Amino acid sequence: MEIPSVITHLNTCLQRSREKPVLEAAARAFGKLALLHSSVMAELADIQVKNCLEWLDKDNPTTDSRRHAAVIVLAVLAENAPSIFYTHVENYLQVI
Repeated sequence: MEIPSVITHLNTCLQRSREKPVLEAAARAFGKLALLHSSVMAELADIQVKNCLEWLDKDNPTTDSRRHAAVIVLAVLAENAPSIFYTHVENYLQVI
């Protein structure tokens, strides 16, 4: 299975699941993928950070489970891909 298809499946879990263990497992898997130092993964992680920040935006009517997923993913990416996360710190602080 290729990385982009795995990311697609993880995003589906993050967007549709309301169960905390599923959200946490998907976020951890995404974090492990972020440890791969490839340009494709860096681009996908960057897109995921932007999506999560959008889910946390107060003007965006998202569900609580999606907001929870966003917080978990951002925490994992901040730990596993700090250089990617760092470019979004200002936006992160605004939505939090």
